[in-house]
Order: sequence, then structure tokens, then C-alpha cells
Amino acid sequence: KLAGGVLRIEADGRSPFLGTAQVRHDGPVVLRLRIRAAAGGTGRVTWKEARQDDFPDDQSVEFAVPAGNEWNELSVRIPIRSSPGIVRLYLPAEAGPVELQRIAYFTADTEKPIRGWDFSNAD
Repeated sequence: KLAGGVLRIEADGRSPFLGTAQVRHDGPVVLRLRIRAAAGGTGRVTWKEARQDDFPDDQSVEFAVPAGNEWNELSVRIPIRSSPGIVRLYLPAEAGPVELQRIAYFTADTEKPIRGWDFSNAD
């Protein structure tokens, strides 16, 4: 749900994720999030290459989401070797709602923006 400049994600019994096919870069990338989650928990990024049918277990990175009502700026290095077909961002919404103001992917070596979404000015 998008309201008041925040994308609010709640679990509906399944493991919620945000997916994109717009992270086009050969090599490692950095995911940056502006996030808050009262309950906190563990997030995860998975990816598959265009030639792969499934998401291999070894193409996954976990990260900690601090508990609390304060906004947190998180950076997650994703060791992608070639351009991914799909990237999925799993958030710890099973324990409670997770709110995002910004999601952005950058090249790991030069910090060049690849793709991003800023919800802070949206309603």
C-alpha cells in the first residue's frame, strides 16, 4: 500500500517480496534502502540470471533490518556475477508491517545508479 510517501508492506500468509527485472549490470551491485520495521527481522535478496529457470540457493544474501520506529539507511552488497534476469527483495513483514521510502540499486565499483524508486514524494 502506497500512502503518505511510504510503501507499506504487510504479509498475507506468504513471504512477501518485491521483484524487478530492471537491475541490468554485469557484476556486483549495492542495494540501498530507507526502511523501518517496528518488529525488525531478516531480509533477503535473491536473483537469477536470464538463462536460469529457478533461483539458485547460492544466489541469495541476507541482511538485518533493525527493530524500531526510526528510519534506517541500509546498504546490501549483492555479489552478482552477470546481469540478472530477476532480482527479488524479501522483507521481514511476517512479524509486522515494513515501510519503505526508497529502494535503489547501484554499481558496487563506481556507485553509478542502476535503478531506483523513491516513494517519499508519492501518495
